[in-house]
Amino acid sequence: VVVCARDERAAELACDLEFFLGHDEGQEADSGASGRGEALALELPEAMLLPAVEATPYAEMATERTPGMQRLAVLSRLAGGRAGAVLVTSAAALRRRVLPRRSLEALSLRIAVGDEVGRDRLLSLLVQSGHERSPVVDDPGTFSARGGIVDVFPPLSRFPARIEFFDDEVESIRLFDPTSQRTLRPVEAVEIHPVRESARSPDVDPRANILELADTQSHPTRQTRLLLDEIATGRDFLGVDALVPAFHPPLEPLWSYLHGPESRGLWVLEEPG
Repeated sequence: VVVCARDERAAELACDLEFFLGHDEGQEADSGASGRGEALALELPEAMLLPAVEATPYAEMATERTPGMQRLAVLSRLAGGRAGAVLVTSAAALRRRVLPRRSLEALSLRIAVGDEVGRDRLLSLLVQSGHERSPVVDDPGTFSARGGIVDVFPPLSRFPARIEFFDDEVESIRLFDPTSQRTLRPVEAVEIHPVRESARSPDVDPRANILELADTQSHPTRQTRLLLDEIATGRDFLGVDALVPAFHPPLEPLWSYLHGPESRGLWVLEEPG
């Protein structure tokens, strides 16, 4: 784990490290035809970047979705045992706590050909995990549904996936080009993880948490009611990123994802001075 002073330097260093480390091609070489397609779809970099996010509880401001999705993609790799060799981050990104592992896993799903998942269950999970519904899927974190076909673009993947159902069974999964929408190749499975930190953990009631906090802080009742109405819609709204702790059990430091019998992490602090 390399910690840089600033986010810009962390991104630069991660890019340099990836140039020298390259992708993990060993797994691809050992896979079959469908496995090669899956490896090409993921191409998980050996140098992972955990970016900072701009959300702050002290100012209502619109934030980019991309850094949040990148953070959750890195957490998904760490939780799923698919981590690269190096994790690069900044002091600001490291300071911000992350979703508990059990919350991340509850909002994630691995879908494979032949699974009895159910189209409605998949759509419900996509909405709950923060994916945006779109007529055409061409950006990470979006999905669409047409009859028995669900298109989804997980941020972990280079390409979106077209999942075709026969009743509740997953009949096929195919990658497609987000620009031309043409099919590229079949794959055996696709990994879905939350794309918004404000995606609610299944066992948490954010309304109760916010009401309790509003009472403690003597927050105006009318403003609290408006806030709760926004949360009830399930959509992003200005300032929701600052309320992330209300949607989950107590947030955890990043290093909680690095603990375990296989963890032999080395921490490196890059000090500009």
